[in-house]
Amino acid sequence: MKYFVGAYASSPCNSGWDASLETELYTALKKDARIQGLEHPFTGQLHSEDDAWFLNNIDPSWTFVFTCVPGIMAALNKNPAFGIASENEEGRLQAVDFLQKARDAIAKLNAHCGKPVVTAIQIQTAPNQTQARASTDALKKSLTEIQSWDWQGARIIIEHCDTLIDGQTPAKGFLTLSQEINALKEINAQHNSNMGLTINWGRSVIEARSAEGAIQHIQQACDAGLLCGLIFSGA
Repeated sequence: MKYFVGAYASSPCNSGWDASLETELYTALKKDARIQGLEHPFTGQLHSEDDAWFLNNIDPSWTFVFTCVPGIMAALNKNPAFGIASENEEGRLQAVDFLQKARDAIAKLNAHCGKPVVTAIQIQTAPNQTQARASTDALKKSLTEIQSWDWQGARIIIEHCDTLIDGQTPAKGFLTLSQEINALKEINAQHNSNMGLTINWGRSVIEARSAEGAIQHIQQACDAGLLCGLIFSGA
């Protein structure tokens, strides 16, 4: 089995950009035969520092899964009402515009590689409900629009993050898994789309305060016919 690796989390450049250090990381990644490709962080452009550097340093055999969580968290720091599930229309539209930029970045990467190399894009159902109101209706409105775009073969996937639970402080505080499942099933049925879900082990454990929570979420997504990925992350 080969893996998509979220190598950005271990980058030596998280505290400041250094192209030579990042090149060393990518050189090592390309030597690891277990790697199918990268979980690539989207922050608003193809690469947060240098698109040309990124395109020159990827392995041409890699495929990619985009994750929007780094960009979403940065946007939430500026506007707590930002998010595709936001009941604040300005914040919702900002999030939809952010995903348009992600679509454009996917097209740029595909054009460079001469073929579709992005298998999926992971989106998250912000905002944090301790800071702004969120709803399934707002999420469905956003999903209806973004599923209509040309993603060049990249599947739209909601990555479930921990939700707001009475009596505990959330890390993300996004929508519940049940809300996400209901929205996906409804919009998929209405538009014959194929959006799915990934479960992030660490996020589900944070939500449930137990490893059993991750297992339950995997089963719930599977029972809904929407499970298409599992992210092995720590908690």
